[in-house]
Amino acid sequence: MTSGLEALTTSPDHEKMANLAFTRIAVGLAIGILILVVNSAQVPIVFLVKSIRDSTSPYIKSLLISDCIFGVATTAKYVCEIIGVVSIPVSGIHAAAILCSHCHIVLVSLDRYIAIFFPLRYEGIMTSRVAGISIAIVWLVVCFFWLFAWLYVDIQSHETQYALALFMMFVFYVILVLVLILYGRIAVIAYRQNRKVNDQASTPANGISQATRTLALILGCYYIFWLPYFSVFSYSIFNVDTENKRLLIVVIDGSLLFASMNSIANVFVYACGTKAYREWICTKRNCK
Repeated sequence: MTSGLEALTTSPDHEKMANLAFTRIAVGLAIGILILVVNSAQVPIVFLVKSIRDSTSPYIKSLLISDCIFGVATTAKYVCEIIGVVSIPVSGIHAAAILCSHCHIVLVSLDRYIAIFFPLRYEGIMTSRVAGISIAIVWLVVCFFWLFAWLYVDIQSHETQYALALFMMFVFYVILVLVLILYGRIAVIAYRQNRKVNDQASTPANGISQATRTLALILGCYYIFWLPYFSVFSYSIFNVDTENKRLLIVVIDGSLLFASMNSIANVFVYACGTKAYREWICTKRNCK
């Protein structure tokens, strides 16, 4: 991803641009630390509290680990900028963590799609083995992507950063179209079922509906945080002759920082949308 630091510091208005670059780095470092702290605090809760562990989708658990790594990579990325070092492994991990989050959105969507369209066969299709294999495939793809970026790509070059961002943009829009199709069909089926069943819905159906709503909120946050970045970046691709390129770089950097906050939002969306999590919090606070 383009940092824009070099372009900013060579601006005629050097002091103003330098202050802007410093602010961007400081905010980025703070966001990276916050992502790491918030997600790391959730790991022992999700994996050690039995009621929460049993009710948490394996894809959400994997996404939580991915967000922790993203927090580490984001923090390391801005630490490297502060000390003036370009780290190819860190840049590669940062890009790979973003790719990992995108891939998990696909897994989450497919899981809900199967739960809605094949409710009687869901447990037979989405076994723990299938979930484990699909998650392993995602992590293998991400690891290969990181190794490729580290070993074979000059990630310091502007062309490579541009190519990586272009690849991420392609992945994002593929996911956007795929998820819209899947959730469009899910919405139609849910509407039809509600009209037929109404208040006669069984407990399992309600459970699936609640899980679908929670994961739909996660998807909604994903698009709210990431769409601005990819929209601005798409604009920059098709408007290469734009007059104020420095301003565009600043906007791209800012929108990427905003997108990074999605890894924080996921935690709160899940905590508020999961009954077992709310009950556990209520128990800790001695609620009635």
